[in-house]
Amino acid sequence: MPDFEKAAERLKGLVIFAKVESAESDLMRKYDIKGFPTMKMFAPASKNSPNTEKKVIPFERQRTINSISQFVLSYLPNYVDDVEQEDWFATKSKKVILFPSKKFNTIPPLFKGVARDFKKHFKFGIVFLTSPVAEQLAEKFGIEDFPKLLLIEEDSTQLIELFDQKLSLQSIHTFLQKYVTNDQKDEEEANEENIFNKNENKETNKQKEQEKIVYINEIGFEKYEELCTGAVRGFCVVGLFDKDDQESIHIYEKIAIKFYKDKLFTFSFLNEEKENGKIKNQIREMTGKDKIDYKIIVIRPKRSRWAIFDGDFANEIQLQTFFEKITTGDIRFKNSQIKDEKIQNDKENVKEL
Repeated sequence: MPDFEKAAERLKGLVIFAKVESAESDLMRKYDIKGFPTMKMFAPASKNSPNTEKKVIPFERQRTINSISQFVLSYLPNYVDDVEQEDWFATKSKKVILFPSKKFNTIPPLFKGVARDFKKHFKFGIVFLTSPVAEQLAEKFGIEDFPKLLLIEEDSTQLIELFDQKLSLQSIHTFLQKYVTNDQKDEEEANEENIFNKNENKETNKQKEQEKIVYINEIGFEKYEELCTGAVRGFCVVGLFDKDDQESIHIYEKIAIKFYKDKLFTFSFLNEEKENGKIKNQIREMTGKDKIDYKIIVIRPKRSRWAIFDGDFANEIQLQTFFEKITTGDIRFKNSQIKDEKIQNDKENVKEL
């Protein structure tokens, strides 16, 4: 979508634009994506409720650069006050005031973006030419042409500096950054470091937790019968490859970790060569297939049913989709031949009686 990319370039620094490949099926399911292209806006939390979750709003307008830009800018948070009284200046923080050009009767998105980025350091206000204090303030600060940006001292109307360059996001950022105190910078860096350390600790703890969890069981025949036969709930997944096949083990482990949280699956592979034959024979009897030319079989023990993955095992997306379809009931499981033979034998025994 060229207009999407043009809008992203136009609003660079104000709004984050991102593309997601259609193969990201987790996001597709989470955000109810049913067709392509689809655009959704993740609107930021409101000024009054900063801890609330972002709203997800579908874009249902014509996909032009102007309509996309107008749509996303309408959700830009506003940290700018409309200055209509002089008592607005009585605050213990430095103030940034914009006198916009005559054509503006709403807050320019550029100024909203600056206020959002520096809201912890300055108070932001706008003086429209229709404001009852506009003429008085313009005279006080010696402003004769517009637009103009001013930095005002805390708890007063004392001018610190008049910004007299062309207004752009980058130029205003550079201007205001000079007045962010070292204490504030140190605090920001400390907060960033604390956040980093917390995230690092979380990742370390997560890794430790993962190390404690056994995602894949190495099984012999006895364990196979425990996990994959009888009245066991859920799905028993058996990897039919050598434990020395590191490439397959790596792919299999990634799938096991991803679907472990669902508690629907137990993942295993064969570990004892002497008993591999017994397990494979049982699988042959169950499927009615003499040749095992697949790497994964999923067994539903309670119902004596099975399904095999016969796609490209090296294709993680195919493999992941296979397991996702199992969770949604979209994979057709076949009846065990062992069960069918038992039912048939029972019927014949009844006839004989």
